[in-house]
Formats: sequence, C-alpha cells, structure tokens
Amino acid sequence: MEHPAHALVAYIRAESSREHRRAQATAIRAYAARHGLEVERTVVESPHPAGPWPPPHLAVTLDLLSRGSGLVVAELQAIVRHAAEVDELTRRLDAAGGYLVCVTEAIDTGTHEGRKAFDHFRTGARWAASAADARLNELQRRAREAERRSRLAGQREGDRLAVERMARELRARIRTGQARARAEGKPVGRRALADLPELEGQIHAMLERGVSRSEVARVLNAEGVPPVRGGRRWWPASVPPLETLDARRTRRRSAVRS
Repeated sequence: MEHPAHALVAYIRAESSREHRRAQATAIRAYAARHGLEVERTVVESPHPAGPWPPPHLAVTLDLLSRGSGLVVAELQAIVRHAAEVDELTRRLDAAGGYLVCVTEAIDTGTHEGRKAFDHFRTGARWAASAADARLNELQRRAREAERRSRLAGQREGDRLAVERMARELRARIRTGQARARAEGKPVGRRALADLPELEGQIHAMLERGVSRSEVARVLNAEGVPPVRGGRRWWPASVPPLETLDARRTRRRSAVRS
C-alpha cells in the first residue's frame, strides 16, 4: 500500500540517552528514504514527570493527525509501554484516520499485514497485563495470608504468656497460704481442689478460655504448682472438667442463698 508523501510525522522520546535519540532519528530517516517518503515534522518529547498517557507533545501530535497521515517511531516502546496505552493509541489513530509505523518491529498499520501484526501485539499486551495483574493479586493474597498467620501466632503467644503468668502468680499465692497454714499449725496437703478456691478459680478461667485439661496440667507442672491430692505432678485426669467446676459453683451459690 502506498502512503501519501505529504503527511509523515516522526516522534522521538527524549527520555533516553543522546546516542539513543540519535539512533531513533537515524532509523526513521532510513525508513523514509527506503519508501521514498518525506518526514514533514519531527516531534521530540522532552523529559517530563510521570503522568497520564499520552505525554504532552504526543497528545498534540495525535490531535493534529488527519486522514491518511502517518506517525512514525523508531520502536514501539518509544510511544507505548502498557496495554491500556496501546488501546488508547489505536482509538486515537482510528478516529483521525491515520496510521502508525514502528521501524524496528516492521509494523505499518497502514497496510493490511501491518494492522494484523499490530492487533496481535495488542492481544499479547493485554495477555501480559492480565498475567501481571493475576501475579500481583496472588502476591497480595499471600501477603495478607502471611499477615493473618503472624497475627494469629502473636495472639496464641500472648495467650500462652498470660496463662503462664497466672500460673506463676497462683503458685506464689498457694505457697504463701501453705506457709501461713503451717505457721498456724493447720494441716497442709492432700486437700480437695474445693479447699483451694483461688487455684480452682484459676483452673476454671483457663478451661473457660478453651485451654485443654492436658495443657492446664502442663502449665501447672511447669510453674511448680503442687498437686492438691499429693503426688509429684499434675495429670489431665487431675484437672476437673469445666462442667464439674460449673456444677460445683452452682451448688455453692445455692447453699449461700439457702
């Protein structure tokens, strides 16, 4: 397909090195010479802060394109870099009736083959953007999951420390009470848990928080709390079930009211 020789505009990005800009201009001139075309105007995009596409000079150039006019760039990445930009460029070119030439990629949307190649590129750009979005979403999901696991681990550690702190305080109180009882000549040891309301209350609090009887026994052993029935350690069977402690409390309240 022959293009009109009167409407070819070159576009060069100035955000690269001087050598790269010179190479872009050389490639564009060589393309025009091979096809017997003349570049009427060259637009150089000065470096500018990141912002919406298209950049200022490119926006003006696209607005000035007329039917049959062509925009030529040395390489595709000099004008678009993302799928959304490719779609917007296509929309503007179609609205103006112009075409795009990318020298390095040998794309000329003014020809049937060139338009097909450019459409393939658009499809690939959309796929790459979709894959990138999916990857980003997956990374964000993993980050949220890691944060949730870290938060739960911190809560469990806080609960464990709170239980151990209560057990230490309880051990100190029991030993103080036992020492006071011995000093007063009262019997100490082999008593029921009901005889130690503070210990019973602490065990009840642990069970109410969902701590298992095995874990309660482990904590009491670790903190050195002496078993109320003698022996050298607590066993899960030594810890009354929560239902037993609740029933015992109910009986006590009933006895007080009566």
